[in-house]
Amino acid sequence: MVPMNAVDQPADAFKKHPISTPVERSFNLDKIPANVVVRMDGAGSARIYLNGQLVKEMTNNDRAGYVPVSLALLSPDALKRLRPGGNILKVEPKPQAGGKKKGKGTSEDLSLDVGLFEFDPGQ
Repeated sequence: MVPMNAVDQPADAFKKHPISTPVERSFNLDKIPANVVVRMDGAGSARIYLNGQLVKEMTNNDRAGYVPVSLALLSPDALKRLRPGGNILKVEPKPQAGGKKKGKGTSEDLSLDVGLFEFDPGQ
């Protein structure tokens, strides 16, 4: 279950496709996983929605020389938003603290990639 995936992309790939408006991806599930992890690659903040409901807010700080990555386990309430069949993952970038500024750190510079992954704690 990988609606948006950055596993094989080099760090520079994020700089080529900045997002400043919400992005939606649809995906299908045969069954609802017991555990799901949200992975966010890139510096910035975003709200993560599943089927129209906010399920997570995440922030990655800018790190010199590499792409920051965060992992977060979805709560049982968030998992209830998933359904067999069609689902929609929406990523909404949040403005950086202090409002819009020119140059690095503005929402225009925001480059994020978000994916959902089934998590098996026994492995």
